[in-house]
Amino acid sequence: METASLAGRPVIADDLPFVSRVWNDERVAPTIGGVRAEQQLRDRMEQWTRHWNEHDFGTTLFQERTTRQPVAWGGLQHSTIGIGTCLTVGYVVAPEFWRRGYATEIVNASAALAFDVLGASQLYASVAATNAASRRVLEKAGLSVYSEIDHEGHIEVIYVIAR
Repeated sequence: METASLAGRPVIADDLPFVSRVWNDERVAPTIGGVRAEQQLRDRMEQWTRHWNEHDFGTTLFQERTTRQPVAWGGLQHSTIGIGTCLTVGYVVAPEFWRRGYATEIVNASAALAFDVLGASQLYASVAATNAASRRVLEKAGLSVYSEIDHEGHIEVIYVIAR
């Protein structure tokens, strides 16, 4: 998956240091389920690889086109959120790259892939109600609130966009 500023490719084992550093950053971890040990992240990355192998799309590592520096991961995947298993878009951007529009680029490119290539009729996203920045990204990309669900003591907001 490509965007105006980013080049994407499947996440590979060599990306573990980047994924670990960003996932366990104190600003990021609370928004994506908390700190994870190295083995937990390896397991998650193996799930991402299996998803790619089964569906020919999935969690993508995004690098700046000009520097090739990794800045984020995300994209499309079938995942289970508060309303069940569905096609979802997600993104995790390294804090040093926040406020550059990368999350919006990832969401827009993911929606184009979902609708124009995969023929999906709807695309969902799930975000903590307290994550105002992520909610703005989703709304700017045209997603709207579908429902709010109590999820393990916090409110999970489900967003949707239809073809």
